[in-house]
Amino acid sequence: MPPDGSRVAYASHQTGVSKIWAANVDGSNAVALTDGPAQDFWPVWSNDARWIAFGSLRGGHPQLWKVPSGGGPAMPIT
Repeated sequence: MPPDGSRVAYASHQTGVSKIWAANVDGSNAVALTDGPAQDFWPVWSNDARWIAFGSLRGGHPQLWKVPSGGGPAMPIT
């Protein structure tokens, strides 16, 4: 959750494969932040709320990635 407590990040299978989503704490304004065929999981907000780090099976093995909390392309961390 960002420092102001206004949003949550979560993993959901609603598109058929686990992806990272962000929404207001009341569930409104849900936005998919990741896409593609790989499983994404365990989202964690950065301290400044600009990024969401997450685990992914992109590339066939577990890695850490990050995505801008407002949406945009995901980037590998490891």
